[in-house]
Amino acid sequence: MLKADSLTGFTLIEMLISMFIAGILLSVLYSFFNTSLNSVSVVRTQNQLLSDTRTAGNFVADTMNSAVYIYPPNIKLTLTAANAYATQHNGASTVWTVRSDPFVAGLLPPVNRAVKCVVGTLYNAATPGDSQGGCYKVVAFYAKSRAEYVAAAPTLANPGSDSSTTATAQVLMYYWAYVNPDTNTGTPWPTSGFTGRATLLADALTATGMTFEDSANWKCTDPSTGGIGSTAGEFVLCSDPTIAALNVNNANAVRKVSATQLSLTLQTSALRKGATNISSGLRFWLAPRNVGLGAQQ
Repeated sequence: MLKADSLTGFTLIEMLISMFIAGILLSVLYSFFNTSLNSVSVVRTQNQLLSDTRTAGNFVADTMNSAVYIYPPNIKLTLTAANAYATQHNGASTVWTVRSDPFVAGLLPPVNRAVKCVVGTLYNAATPGDSQGGCYKVVAFYAKSRAEYVAAAPTLANPGSDSSTTATAQVLMYYWAYVNPDTNTGTPWPTSGFTGRATLLADALTATGMTFEDSANWKCTDPSTGGIGSTAGEFVLCSDPTIAALNVNNANAVRKVSATQLSLTLQTSALRKGATNISSGLRFWLAPRNVGLGAQQ
């Protein structure tokens, strides 16, 4: 039979100390794994936003590169739309200025030149007839306040409030409208008088969502060498002060000049809970291949 004083074991104090040390180790491990999971979440969000922005930017570039005309700097366009909230900025204004605003616009050629333009009739390739297929298409891309968009957009078109975005965050929008060249003989290319629609293209851009880093180097067609539609046409800087046609806002002369070489940068960010966002910029080059193939009016 063992004596009582020969029995060994843990005292209550030793067990409490062991539990305290184990708690500290578990807290350290939890903190490590939680940080790792948050890092993975941030990277995943960053990659998703970059992917979405890259897809949107590629769409902008592909669309504008197919244009027969790109509106040069300082031209003002009035974007009338059924969903007016999507084209408004600076309050209720629907007038946008190329380059001065985060805004670019162009004109796409008719899908089917053999049919007559009817702005209000959808085009069916299987049974082509007089419809939108014979119309030119005004397209525009611009960045506007996310807060203003969320406050006005209906449920189905609304990305919703997000506490992880900043108050100055922006969204990238896409606008399109069909125009009939036969009823637009008064001006070379339309800047108003058409009604279209706008849709959200990319979310969670920064306060400088769309920028033109090399705007001083934008190239335009030179009207003195033929301009649009001329095989002898040359390119000049859009800001060339010696060419009067490039310096008269919205005059018929300047609208015969097309921008031909430009770029834009889309700024997006990784959304971090309670932390500063990390900005990432993607640059896209716009160089329309079909300038001059449209009917010069």
